[in-house]
Amino acid sequence: MDSTNSQPMIKQSNILTSAAYNLSRNAKRIIYLALHNISENGSLPFDSDEGGYKFVLKHADFKKYFTSSSKKASRDIHQAARELTKKDIIFYQPDEDGEDGEKATKERNWAVGLDHYPKSSYTVIYFSKSIINTIPYKKGDPFTQYLLLNTKKLSNPYAMRLYESLCQWRNTRTSCKHSVEWMITRFGMPKSYTRMSDFRSKFLKVALQEINNNTDIFIEEVEEICEGNRKNRITHLNFKWRKKSAKQKIVSESAFTLEDAVKTYCEIDNKACLPTKSEIENLEKFMSELAIEGFDFSSEFIMKLKEAKRS
Repeated sequence: MDSTNSQPMIKQSNILTSAAYNLSRNAKRIIYLALHNISENGSLPFDSDEGGYKFVLKHADFKKYFTSSSKKASRDIHQAARELTKKDIIFYQPDEDGEDGEKATKERNWAVGLDHYPKSSYTVIYFSKSIINTIPYKKGDPFTQYLLLNTKKLSNPYAMRLYESLCQWRNTRTSCKHSVEWMITRFGMPKSYTRMSDFRSKFLKVALQEINNNTDIFIEEVEEICEGNRKNRITHLNFKWRKKSAKQKIVSESAFTLEDAVKTYCEIDNKACLPTKSEIENLEKFMSELAIEGFDFSSEFIMKLKEAKRS
């Protein structure tokens, strides 16, 4: 069943999709949740005392979408949030490039501050004005969109960036070409990745496996292209993909885990798809543990659960 409209959707400006930055997996996940929050609510409140847009990240929301481990979640979130106050993002402005090809850029830190409350299980991140004025989707502007749940099992930050880059084009085509230099620069890869052996083994192989196994895109072919005077030097990659067909996974009951229970919870809560009987039974087995971790088993959710059982 195609339930795209009922699933949590992320929309981001193409300016963000093509920006240069390097964030860890968990910092990227915070950005995903912030963008989703903006998409749902229209904006973030501005805190004049802190000089930034206030995003309240409930730790239960982070765990709901991205992790089944509760012991380190708060510390992981704190570390990732601190990263956003220290690292920058570079936006390119080609209309202002120099005549000799020098790139025009706008460089900003992601956030201006944070408050972390492990006892109350939430963290407040104050995003800079420039960031919130640039990265979310604005009506009429080119944008990239993808389902939040399709980012759940992506753990490599470079795979996350490649997935977003493909999502930018997937509604209008089934292939796109990027230069190796562009990907290394925009995705924030180490200089050692200029060696094609490192590029292939440490980025390309890992990214293809993660995207193909865990998202709604299957990359069927990566064509290596040599442009310029050196015909033996790979300069560009042409990615060709197809959208996966929607079909239920057949999994033996013995293979189900707490992480599967979290996924089933999200699917029922968002009416994303119809879980199997075994998936529902697995969720019920872990309900007490999930409730302790802050998952909401209100009467509204129980009604959705009963509806899923009857379907």
